[in-house]
Amino acid sequence: MFNLGVELGQLAVLAALLPLVRRARSSARFGSAGVRAVSAAIVVAGVAWFVARIGFGG
Repeated sequence: MFNLGVELGQLAVLAALLPLVRRARSSARFGSAGVRAVSAAIVVAGVAWFVARIGFGG
């Protein structure tokens, strides 16, 4: 049941963010700089999560 709750939480976050991503994607102001910024944020979050999971995060 715990894993099911985690998956449902991830789906809820995705459902909340999907309209924002679609709107940003259609915006001319977002452009490639926005894609790079979001990609960099995802990489930073992933690295931080990885480091925390392997035990170097404190």
